[in-house]
Amino acid sequence: MIAGICDLCHTALHQREDDKPATIRKRLQVFHDCYDELLRHYQSQQLLIEVPGRGDIESIHADIVKSL
Repeated sequence: MIAGICDLCHTALHQREDDKPATIRKRLQVFHDCYDELLRHYQSQQLLIEVPGRGDIESIHADIVKSL
């Protein structure tokens, strides 16, 4: 392993501007600013179902289908 070099093709790694921690924090802030009120509304109406996105894809899919 060499820092900054791809282990598979051995080319230099580059970090995109939209993949930096500050950019991600900003995106999350914009999301919360836009959607938290809407989510609270549907939650208060008991119309919001939350499905954890953890685990393998088959388990997540099964949880979604079960929730519907």
